[in-house]
Amino acid sequence: MAAPRRTAAANASANNGPGPSWTHLDSAAVGEQVSRQVWTARSLGRLEEAEADNRAVLKVRERVLGSQHPDTLSTRSNLATVLYDLGRPEDAEE
Repeated sequence: MAAPRRTAAANASANNGPGPSWTHLDSAAVGEQVSRQVWTARSLGRLEEAEADNRAVLKVRERVLGSQHPDTLSTRSNLATVLYDLGRPEDAEE
């Protein structure tokens, strides 16, 4: 039996924050890598995984770039889209 797949967010959570491989990467590299994961998960209907990974990227981008940087805002928008897809538009407004 195959081991369950872990999301980027699960790995980050297990390490009490972004994993060691994320701590030395700039936000663009983190965003590019995980963004592909997020949209793949979303297109496959794995919306909870997409939400968790989006939140992990958002946390890194807010720390590295600040809350008003265009990349951070783009990630926030992507998270809102996933929350809307999950039927939680009120959470997307936060």
